Amino acid sequence: MLKNYFKTAFRNLWRNKGYASINLLGLAIGLAAFILISLYINDELSYDRYNIKADRIFMMEENANWTGKWEICSMTSAPMGPALVRDYPEVENQVRIVPSFKATLKYKDKAFSEYPNFADASIFDIFTLPLVYGQPANMLKDINTVALSQTMSRKLFGNENPVGKVISFNGNIDLRVDGVFEDVPHNSYIQFDILISFETLTNESIGWKEEINNWGPHNNYTYLLLRSAGQAKQLEKQFPAFIKKYMDKEDQAKFRPFLEPLTSLHLKTASTSLKIFTIVSIFILLLACINYMNLATARSGKRAREVGMRKVVGANRRQIIGQFLGESVILTFIAFLIALSLAEIFLPLFRNITQKPLFMASIFQWKFLLFLIGTTILVGLLSGFYSAFYLSFVQPAIVLKGKILSPKGQNVLRKSLVIFQFIVSIFLVIASITIYRQVNYLKNFDLGFDKENVIYLELNSPNIQEKVQVLKRGATSKPGNFKCFGKFLYHRQRRWWLGC
Repeated sequence: MLKNYFKTAFRNLWRNKGYASINLLGLAIGLAAFILISLYINDELSYDRYNIKADRIFMMEENANWTGKWEICSMTSAPMGPALVRDYPEVENQVRIVPSFKATLKYKDKAFSEYPNFADASIFDIFTLPLVYGQPANMLKDINTVALSQTMSRKLFGNENPVGKVISFNGNIDLRVDGVFEDVPHNSYIQFDILISFETLTNESIGWKEEINNWGPHNNYTYLLLRSAGQAKQLEKQFPAFIKKYMDKEDQAKFRPFLEPLTSLHLKTASTSLKIFTIVSIFILLLACINYMNLATARSGKRAREVGMRKVVGANRRQIIGQFLGESVILTFIAFLIALSLAEIFLPLFRNITQKPLFMASIFQWKFLLFLIGTTILVGLLSGFYSAFYLSFVQPAIVLKGKILSPKGQNVLRKSLVIFQFIVSIFLVIASITIYRQVNYLKNFDLGFDKENVIYLELNSPNIQEKVQVLKRGATSKPGNFKCFGKFLYHRQRRWWLGC
């Protein structure tokens, strides 16, 4: 019986090539769009899940009241992490990461300006950072040591093993290379190519020595590794007592620490776009399903005689429904194969739009593949649902006389589906035009000054920072050099900017 259903399905598709082609094209385009959007959503949801201990890693954040208004602050004071490890057995380990100003790294005749990070040695115990060179036990334990990503290592040392070699940091600190780690994946909330040992912050040239044990400044990110993910809520309840123990009375009322799971950090900023993309993909699939349903019901009269004959020779209603749903699922799977080819063709364009390294290979991850196959089956069943149940009601005595009665409400349903198609299509077109015009407006918005004649200097060297007023006087000493001279801004991460 099942073999006969397949044979009948392929025979009908072959005899009605025009109808089959339109349906295949509509379903294939809808599925291709759904596949591309699903690749984007899958990439967004995968952030930080490459970490083996991801479910136990939490970021310390705070509700901070700096100016009378509560705001979320991602930075904490430097002593907080070690104190949590000492006081609470729920905390297995901690790592502090301090983002630095742009610095110059030099090895022999090669020099690059990069943004390094200072970090505790425990970063290699908490995060999954496979080593290419070096031993985990020796990484970032000592002052003036550094670990490099593969990309940064190749820039400075080529294909050599750099362990033990010395590079210059801003021309006044020599750093010994302890090891090289694999590049941090693109789907990581935190990105870094250079990790300098946290102890290096005690170097007088950096000027951070006093802040390491100071509970006042909030200059670093703190990540905790809990012994169990379920202990997070229990630990948070103890934070008020923790703050009371270590902070001054004035600061106690200003900070309310809490824990944020590592895997939700990226989703906090991407949740809105994910919802929009999900809704759009669902509507696109619905349009493809409705298109199939309308075409199927439009030609249902041609299939009615076939159904009548099947019922005469003994086919029951369940078998008729199974036949037409099977036809729909087979057609949808053929469309799915075409959709894979279309997605492969348009992926480079989609990759350029999203600025994400998306690849078709991601589809063959078993969970993702099962999701797509399940969606394809669902689309097939939904597309063939109405025509299958409608034709299963056909009465043989009426059909074989050359007549067929339309069930009550069929025309109303078809018209409603067509109207729904037009509404969704018009909405998507208007939304696309609006977004395009908004982006174009931002690109061409009049900023109120000629940005082509603006000089921006980031003053990283401590020596220059000490003589910043001298630099300002020198820059403005000659009339006509500058029409305006911007303000100096001191950032908490010790960066000076000179704008003019």
